[in-house]
Amino acid sequence: MYQRCTIVAFEPDIDNFPLFKENITKNSIQGVTYINAALWSEKGTLTLYRAKGDAWRVDVGCIERDGDQYESYSVPTVPLAPYFVGHGIVDFFKLDVEGAEESVLVGLADELDRVKQIVFEYHEAGTLGRIKSLLKSHGFVEEAAASKGDRRPASVSSFINKKLGSRG
Repeated sequence: MYQRCTIVAFEPDIDNFPLFKENITKNSIQGVTYINAALWSEKGTLTLYRAKGDAWRVDVGCIERDGDQYESYSVPTVPLAPYFVGHGIVDFFKLDVEGAEESVLVGLADELDRVKQIVFEYHEAGTLGRIKSLLKSHGFVEEAAASKGDRRPASVSSFINKKLGSRG
């Protein structure tokens, strides 16, 4: 569909990463760079917590979890900003990082002026106000929140950068 696009995708979970790569290959999706690391504000390591028996339910280590219900493991972290180098304007940026939204966006602050649209799922409601302030300081305005006919969950926010014009 978008044959000239570049997709950079991150999957921190060691068990999910091979499935992720397999799905890209099986669907013949071109232009994808996939990285087995968690996004964060800086390079390092991060503790993730996975619900025992549920590989799809993962949270960042800053959330305290009951040891009987969750298993922890460490993953490498990378900042997102270096992956923006050489790509000019970013038309669409989707972020779903299971509680690390604020950290990733703060680490990306110097690059936000080049992003036309950001859609993200937030997990920590207490950080949403700070995230919105950061995005607004870079020219973003929030699209209408999910309405009755909208399929987006209430925890998904979409912002358009008015300095770069509307999407299209």
